[in-house]
Amino acid sequence: MQSNSPLELDRRAAEIIALEQAFWEALRDEDIEAALHLARDPCVLMGADGHQVHGRRSLEDLLRSSPDKLEHFEFQDEPAVHFLGQDVAVITYRLYEQLVVEGERLELELVETSTWVIQEGRWRVGVHGEAVRGDPYGRDRVDQPA
Repeated sequence: MQSNSPLELDRRAAEIIALEQAFWEALRDEDIEAALHLARDPCVLMGADGHQVHGRRSLEDLLRSSPDKLEHFEFQDEPAVHFLGQDVAVITYRLYEQLVVEGERLELELVETSTWVIQEGRWRVGVHGEAVRGDPYGRDRVDQPA
């Protein structure tokens, strides 16, 4: 059984942060094999357009066919890692992205969360969700009546 000492928790949290960073680097570098190596099979993706469940093949197809290009990302704060057990960790953080979507350059500030689980003896991301930062009710994204 693993220790829950503060030093052990710090080491495990640092490992999850490093894995999350590696996943983003794989996406930025279009390193599909590295991204698939880090992803649980199946994995769940959540965003403003809903949720999708992907097995390895459909995740690979999604990554290979995406016309979007992540050019730069950076964590805007120190990610917080919460362990829900010995083999489940949740990481939350704010992220800045520069990307090209359908030929248009965008800069986004997002809030992100990933759930990492141990599968086949190593950590893999099982669920990832994100939302554009702003008013929680979307009032900053709609025209207000005069």
